[in-house]
This record gives sequence, structure tokens and C-alpha cells, in this order.
Amino acid sequence: MSKNKYSEYEPTDEEIMEEIEQIYPETIDICGMKMSPAYILRKMDRVAFDMYCSDNMNYFKCDVCGTIFKSEDAEEEAIECCQEDEEDEV
Repeated sequence: MSKNKYSEYEPTDEEIMEEIEQIYPETIDICGMKMSPAYILRKMDRVAFDMYCSDNMNYFKCDVCGTIFKSEDAEEEAIECCQEDEEDEV
């Protein structure tokens, strides 16, 4: 059984923003305009936005079916994904 049919996945800005908005759902009032914390972080401090992703998010992709896993156990989930189908083919 091959264990290399998965890869690390680089999330898009939208995926990062969704994660941040789940943690910080309240909008912030800036000069009378309501904005999401994720939008503010992305626009005002891109380095912090990118660091949030690298520090807090694990994304892995099954290269067989294309499923993206995002969790603490994402790498193990990606490794196990489609492995049963591969064993059935042998």
C-alpha cells in the first residue's frame, strides 16, 4: 500500500477567512463601517493573516479523489483516504 498519494494543500484566502470568521464571527465597527475581523486582518496585516494559516491550519489533499481535509488529523485522514479502494484493486 502506497502512503504517498496525498499532499499538503495551500488554502485560498477565502478558506482562511472562513476559518477566522468561525472563530471571530462578530463584525467590528471602523469609522462607521462594519467589517469582519478576517477582512481587516487580510487587508491591514497580510503577514499576520498568512501566519494565522501556517500556525493554525492543517490542510492536506487526497491526490486520488481530490478531497481536502482540514483538522488536526488532516494528514492521517488524507493518508487513509482512498487506500481501501487501492487495496481492493490488487
